Amino acid sequence: MSRGNNKSSIAAEGTQWYGNIVSSTLQAYYEVYYVNLSDNTCKRIYPWYIEDNEFIDYTNEVNRRISGNIICNNSEEDVSTLLAVDNLKCELKHKDKTEYRYKRQVTNGVFRWCLVSVVVEKRKNGDPVSVILMIRDIEDVIKKEIEQFSKELWQIHSLLLNKTSGGD
Repeated sequence: MSRGNNKSSIAAEGTQWYGNIVSSTLQAYYEVYYVNLSDNTCKRIYPWYIEDNEFIDYTNEVNRRISGNIICNNSEEDVSTLLAVDNLKCELKHKDKTEYRYKRQVTNGVFRWCLVSVVVEKRKNGDPVSVILMIRDIEDVIKKEIEQFSKELWQIHSLLLNKTSGGD
């Protein structure tokens, strides 16, 4: 095999690895969107369906998701406010990322903790003009945080109980 063919083989293998990494990373997300803040449109990147080939109205998509009971009732207003185009522009004016935790309905009546992350994809004159919006399940992370908090709270309780009972 010539040296040139070896380089292209290595490049092809590297491209395949990169594709596999991106694919497995995307599978950790419920949905990934490209959002154009300038014209209030979005396009679903993952999972991709043939009907997702067109850009759609971003605000209508957010409202459709909320009215479709995908987002837990007590989080609707917060999520709607956070994801509003004007809020995203303001929130991301001086930073590259914002996140919010909320509960999302995954099946009828079953809700799981999710994290919506919005990352600036492009800026114009310092202002965000497009973002990538990613929604992923963090139920296991939340459970671990609660367990850790409970352990720490129990340790504090035990220390205080020990001090008040003269065990110092």
